[in-house]
Amino acid sequence: MIEWPEAFAEDRFFEMRVGSILLRNSGPCIRCNTIRLNLDKNERIEEFEPYATLTSFRSIPGLGVLFGMYYQMDVLETPDLYQQTLLRKLGYPSMMESVRANPMTTRDGEGDD
Repeated sequence: MIEWPEAFAEDRFFEMRVGSILLRNSGPCIRCNTIRLNLDKNERIEEFEPYATLTSFRSIPGLGVLFGMYYQMDVLETPDLYQQTLLRKLGYPSMMESVRANPMTTRDGEGDD
């Protein structure tokens, strides 16, 4: 989870990096009406939220209601690949510096197969 002082800040992010994982914005995700279906009963739910609220301030003419953003994930597995993608001369830290500064943890039950 990313905590940010403003709502929908991810709309403005071009890329994000956590350790050796690079996420690049690949465009808007449009909210569909599937959330209004009860698939077990094969019927539409009359409640129109959260779609109605999103429609009031997140509509893009000709596209639909913006729900969020899609991000492409690249795992920069080796120091060489990391440095080729995130050049030190542009101010990016080394892979080890980045991993130390951005430790990844899992919550209980995550990653258990």
